[in-house]
Amino acid sequence: MTGIERFAEIMDTPVTIKDAEDAKPLQPGPGAIRFEDVSFEYPDDHNKVLHHVSLDIKAGERLALVGPSGGGKTTLMETLAGELSKKGKVIITTTTHICRPKQYETLLDADEAAVSAALERSGIVCAASQAESGKLCAPWLSMGTLAQLADFVLVEADGAKHLPLKAHASHEPVIPEEAQRVIMVIGIDGVGKTTRETCHRSALYAQLAGVDEETVVTPQLAARVVNAEGYGDRVYINKVESAADYEAAQAMANEFSCPVIAGSLHQGVYVCLH
Repeated sequence: MTGIERFAEIMDTPVTIKDAEDAKPLQPGPGAIRFEDVSFEYPDDHNKVLHHVSLDIKAGERLALVGPSGGGKTTLMETLAGELSKKGKVIITTTTHICRPKQYETLLDADEAAVSAALERSGIVCAASQAESGKLCAPWLSMGTLAQLADFVLVEADGAKHLPLKAHASHEPVIPEEAQRVIMVIGIDGVGKTTRETCHRSALYAQLAGVDEETVVTPQLAARVVNAEGYGDRVYINKVESAADYEAAQAMANEFSCPVIAGSLHQGVYVCLH
């Protein structure tokens, strides 16, 4: 079967989801998103892609994402933007450096009128300035101003030379003072390797963990560093794609007191661990 034939077959599939006879029209809500103990599975394979996930993002909330640049912050930010755009207007930006998003309109050094117009057109806008490196950097408009223009502002506030784990210097992460929630993003692929090969600022990381740079990172060790630094009121463990990954992620989650979600942004599968 050719690709177009398969496409036509899917498009011709009857819709089996129907409204109940007493269904009422959905009324506009407050613009917030709440997942409360949500699980979900596809009917064809019955494999759950969401397991007891709980998450609250309020309308007008500013969300900062921190963690190593190889952990999945940008992907998570763009994924959240797509979901939040169903509830309101979304601005994505950075306080450090990010690559230009391919799927969303990017405005460089734009004023308030330009950002507002772009949000009316598409609902999701990346507001930033151009760095000499070619990447995007912090926008000309303040975070407070951006928060007034959109219902949600997502900020990538960290980076780590594309390594999955990181110890932060005194000037990092660059969390906006307006941020109301901070998500620490960790790559599970940093576990099982030595501190020297998998951690940005490995000497500082080892010092925080109380080990040397040749020590192999365990889930407990990685959690120890996150807890020692104290950044984030949520933890997202990314690149969790195998049974061994989930076991390691659960062991790490057991060390945190805040909510922890693990999963794979690549596969679109997420599990609430804590």
